[in-house]
Amino acid sequence: MDSTNQPQPEKEPCMSSPAERTVAAMSRFPACPRGRLRFLVTAGPTYEDIDAVRFLGNRSQGHMGIAVAQAALEAGHQVLLILGPTEARPPAGCPVVRVRSAEDMYQAVLAAMAWVDVLVMAAAVADYRPAERVPGKLHKQDADLALRLERTRDILHAVAGRGRERVTVGFSLEPELDLDRAEAKRAAKRVDILVANSVRAMGTHRTDAVVLERDREPSSGFPDKQALARHLVDRAISWAAERLPGRNLQDAQEEAP
Repeated sequence: MDSTNQPQPEKEPCMSSPAERTVAAMSRFPACPRGRLRFLVTAGPTYEDIDAVRFLGNRSQGHMGIAVAQAALEAGHQVLLILGPTEARPPAGCPVVRVRSAEDMYQAVLAAMAWVDVLVMAAAVADYRPAERVPGKLHKQDADLALRLERTRDILHAVAGRGRERVTVGFSLEPELDLDRAEAKRAAKRVDILVANSVRAMGTHRTDAVVLERDREPSSGFPDKQALARHLVDRAISWAAERLPGRNLQDAQEEAP
């Protein structure tokens, strides 16, 4: 990994917004070298607050997105990681923008649309959030409690067509693998690569994923998330070589020893 291709670490302002922290992180990158790409990777869960104590969340630890960030770094690319609440450690030397909620993640991703070449949406973003956040603590009562939930933004749908040309990698998590449903989702969300996986892999380093791409046979049989991550980076580079000719990816690959 070429550390000169990554920005020097700098402490994030505690009170800044997710968009402001993302813009600040992007501004510290050097010019992207010839034959290299800018990866924006999302990872981890989101937490949707019910009150100051409780939240709705999920079991994701961010292992998949962190593995993709590591693989892209090792391939010499520039990487910015948008990371939800998790104790999993991001790759050494990788700039990280920490977020909490689905709305935070949306704002951070949106801020990077003019910068990113490859968008990898590996985060387990909540589909719903409480319609109202209770100030302070919601006290226990004898009666049952019903929470009204509302949809969060669909980040992939919201950013489609915004900013520059890019390669997009999405993820689909299902109780059981359903490739027909996954392919329909890939087409509907207009992503180049979609990773279909089951809930059994959540929170672990294992994977049973199948990778779907337009006009290409599905790929599977990955021993772990690290191997899957390397495959996704390779496939993203192949897509980018066709879509982003100004990056000179073909020439750089031919010159590589």
